[in-house]
Amino acid sequence: MEVRSVLDSAGLTNCTASELGRILKIDKTLAWRVHRVAFAIDGDLSRALSAVPGLRGWDLVRVGLFEHGANRKSVGQLVTAVVAFHSHLDVHPLSRRVLAADVSAATRQLSSVHGAPEVLALRRAGTEARMTALGISEAVGISSFLIAPSPQPGMVGVAALRVRDRLTQLRPRPPANIYISMITWKDGQLVDGGYRPLDPSTSSTALIQDLSTERVLGNEIKIADKPRRVGEDFEFVGHVGGNNRSIRACFGEVAPVLASAYATTDGERAELGFPLELPRHLALFDIFLHRDVPMVGEIALRMHSTENALYGHRYFRAQTELPPETTLRKLSQSDEDIDLTTQLTEHLRDSTETAESLCGVYRELRQRAAVALQFSLNDFSLYRAVIAYPTTPSTLIASWPLPARDCKS
Repeated sequence: MEVRSVLDSAGLTNCTASELGRILKIDKTLAWRVHRVAFAIDGDLSRALSAVPGLRGWDLVRVGLFEHGANRKSVGQLVTAVVAFHSHLDVHPLSRRVLAADVSAATRQLSSVHGAPEVLALRRAGTEARMTALGISEAVGISSFLIAPSPQPGMVGVAALRVRDRLTQLRPRPPANIYISMITWKDGQLVDGGYRPLDPSTSSTALIQDLSTERVLGNEIKIADKPRRVGEDFEFVGHVGGNNRSIRACFGEVAPVLASAYATTDGERAELGFPLELPRHLALFDIFLHRDVPMVGEIALRMHSTENALYGHRYFRAQTELPPETTLRKLSQSDEDIDLTTQLTEHLRDSTETAESLCGVYRELRQRAAVALQFSLNDFSLYRAVIAYPTTPSTLIASWPLPARDCKS
């Protein structure tokens, strides 16, 4: 969020609300609102949105920041975001409800009706408001994992795929992380999962360029200067000069020998994390499970708000309620394309041609992943969850109990 980065540029990140008011020479109520927006929006949208100051308040903040020596470019970006956000509210009155009410409480109240239109309308308004505030729009995000037997007995290999479709810069803004290299946690510790690019012969990075928008790497997308760990992270920087084209970016990594297929302790569960860093209209979560992977019990879903969309549990905040319509469905491979096309045309009003284009790219991506694991895609069963207008930043967790080594499944 621009508010926090501007405060950081002025050396005000560690200030309390009262200290912020004194330094910027603004009243304590306005200081409290700015502080709450800066330090709550990543983890609790409803609290932050309810505190957003009006344009007059932001003007006083701008003056105070300039006097304190804040970076002028950062302050300018903040002003642009604020004006765009309030302009959105003028056009979409429902967004004022998002500001005035606790979004999570409103959702709980409305969710007694399965798939209630009011719930989707509220979530859509919140998503579009976040897009306007952040300066980035995204139509569809697909995250998927393929899990298959490893060449090493008793182990499984995993391929991780992501598709970011119709990612668009709405205005100049700081870089935004759109892909974090796969990481693995074991007993609360980060371990080396042995991930590598899906097809090293065609790409030395996780970005699969022949399935992505032409010449996107080095233009709209760049490799982060300082990745947080082994592996490369990718940032969406948009396009300088006003050529704000809509892009598609496909990513893939594989770990041929990742983890044990069996429980090593009582009650041990396998977990997959699907990060939701940026607001989007539609999110799809796919698990492709090979028929020879031993499995007992059912796959359970839960969602956590996150400080940022990393998989590690130490980044999780409170568990949040899943949207009421969220279910994990088992689909046949023959039904997958039909289901995806239906989701795109229903939620995004996509034309059949647009939907089939994305289906074709995603089909090719998962076929390459199956080959990387040395199997055919027909050997896998598909489990899918779909969420329209998901809350961000958050992480969806899918988990299931691991079988004992002597278990027949």
